[in-house]
Amino acid sequence: MKTTWLTLLALAGPATTLPTLAQSLPATPVRPVTDTYFGRAVVDNYRWLEDTNSPETQAWLKAQGDYTAATVARLPGRDQLIKTFEDYDRLRTVRYGEVKKRGGRYFYRKTLPAEKVGKLYVRESQTGPERLLFDPATYDPAKPYAMTAFSPSSDGQRVVIALQENGAELSTLRTLTVATKAWLPESIPAVFGGEIAWLPDDSGFLYTPQNSADPKDPKGNLDTKARLHRLGTSPQADPELLSRVKYPKLGIRPDQYPILYFSDDNTQLYGELSSVDNRRNAWVATPAELGKPTIKWQQLVAPTDSVYSYLKLGTKLYLHSVKGAPQGRLLVTDAAHPNLATATVLLPESKLNITRLVSTKDYLFVTLNDGINDRIRQYDPRRGQWTDVPLPGTGTAGVEPYDAPHSNEALVYVTSWKQPVALYDYQPETKKLTSSVFEVAVKYPGVDDLVVEEVEVPSYDGARVPLSLIYRKDLKKDGQAACFMTGYGAYGISATPGFNSRYLALLNQGVVLAVTHPRGGSEKGQKWYRGGYQKTKPNTWKDFIA
Repeated sequence: MKTTWLTLLALAGPATTLPTLAQSLPATPVRPVTDTYFGRAVVDNYRWLEDTNSPETQAWLKAQGDYTAATVARLPGRDQLIKTFEDYDRLRTVRYGEVKKRGGRYFYRKTLPAEKVGKLYVRESQTGPERLLFDPATYDPAKPYAMTAFSPSSDGQRVVIALQENGAELSTLRTLTVATKAWLPESIPAVFGGEIAWLPDDSGFLYTPQNSADPKDPKGNLDTKARLHRLGTSPQADPELLSRVKYPKLGIRPDQYPILYFSDDNTQLYGELSSVDNRRNAWVATPAELGKPTIKWQQLVAPTDSVYSYLKLGTKLYLHSVKGAPQGRLLVTDAAHPNLATATVLLPESKLNITRLVSTKDYLFVTLNDGINDRIRQYDPRRGQWTDVPLPGTGTAGVEPYDAPHSNEALVYVTSWKQPVALYDYQPETKKLTSSVFEVAVKYPGVDDLVVEEVEVPSYDGARVPLSLIYRKDLKKDGQAACFMTGYGAYGISATPGFNSRYLALLNQGVVLAVTHPRGGSEKGQKWYRGGYQKTKPNTWKDFIA
C-alpha cells in the first residue's frame, strides 16, 4: 500500500487520466571520485555537486527545479487540492501559541489565516484587552523576518525576541521593553533556536551562540560557548561560562552544545551538554557562582545514569530514568545533595512509556504513553498523592504551566488524528478543566466520518511495527484507494496523534492516510528508540518499507 505523490494527486483530483509527463530529465554528469576508508574504496560519482558556488552546479539545480515545477504543474487535481488546503486553513479564524504568564501579564503568539508569520501580543490579565507588542513584518520592511522564539522576563517588563531573517537557520536576539516597545541597543547574532534563560533578577540572560552566522561554516557549531549577557552592554564582552576550552576537565567534546538554565525557583543553575544522545549529561551549581571567575560545577547526571529529564520542585529533585527500566521510571532525591545511588523510586516502571515531566508551583505532572495515547498523572508532594488529570479525550495531551514557579495555573491541550487541538485551563487543586480563553473551536467538514485503526505489521525481522490508519468510514476496501504513507523515527521522537487539516483534505477525497511508527522513535520505549539508533539505524527505513 505504497503510493507516490503523483498517483495520490491524480486520484485525489477529478476522475481523469494522468497526462504524459516530460521524459527527458536534465542530464547529470558522472565524474567518479574514489576515497579509501578503513581500507575500502568508496566511489562518489557526484562529488562535483557539492560545490554549490559553481556556475555548473547552480545551472543544474535550476534545471532540476524547472523540470519539477513543470511536472507538478501538469498534475490533475493539484490546483483544487491547494484551494482546499487554503479553505480549510481559513476555517480556524485565529491561532494562539506559546502562552506565557510573567509578572501578571500574558504573552502569546497570535496568527491570522492571511498572515505568513505570527505576531507577539500581551494582555494585562487573561481576559483583558490584547495589545500588539511586536510584528515581525514591520521590523524591517526591506527584509522578511519571522519570530523564532520569545522569552519574557520574570517581571514581565522585557522580552527577548529571536528573529530569523529570510528563513535563516540561526536567529538574532533583540530585547524589547514592554511598556514602550523600545529596543535595547544590543543585538546578538547566530543563536540556534533563539532560546535563552533570564537571570533571577532579570538583569540579563544566559545563551549559547554559534561561532559563525554562516550555516555552511564547518566550525560554526564546534566548541561553542555558553555565555552571560547583561542588558545594555556589548555582547562582545559577554563572559564565557561553560565550554570545552574553559573547563577541560569536564571532558566536553567539540560537537557537544553547552546550554545553561535555572531551576524554576531559580535556586539552582544547570549546565548541560546537548547532543543526539537523549541521556542527559549535566552539572549543577548555585546561581551565586555566576559572579565568580570560574564556576564550581558538580556532576548532576552522566550519560551512564540514563536520565532523560529532571526537574526541581520544592526541596526534591525528580528524575526520569531508563536505567534498568526501558519504559522509564521516576526517581526522587534531595535537591540540595542529589545522589542517584540513594534515590528512591516514586513511580515504578509500567507498560506505559514515560515521555515528559513538568511542574507548576506545587504539583508534578508525568505524561505516560501506551504507544499512541497519552495519560497524564499529577503528584502532590505535600500529601504524597498521585491522581489522574481528567483528560476529555484520547490521543496526544500535555500540560503547559502558565508561570511554573509562581502559580498552579496550567493550560491542557488534547488532540488526535481526527480531533483538532482543544485548549483547557486546568486547576490541579480542584482537578477542574474549563475551556480556555485561548480555545478557538473549529468545525471541519468530514471529521465525523473518519475512522482510525491502530494496528501492527511485521517488519523484515519480525518486529511488530505500529501503524496508524485513518480513512473515511464509507471507504471501499478493495485495494483501489490512493494511500499517503508517512512516518518518522529518529532522536526518540514519537509520531503522536495530531490533527492536520491538509491530511483532512486528502481524506475527504477518499485517500487513506497511513502513519508509520518505525524504530528510532519512542512509541515502545527506550528499546524501540535504540532499535533505530546508530548501528541499528537501517531498521528505521526497513520498518517503513515493510
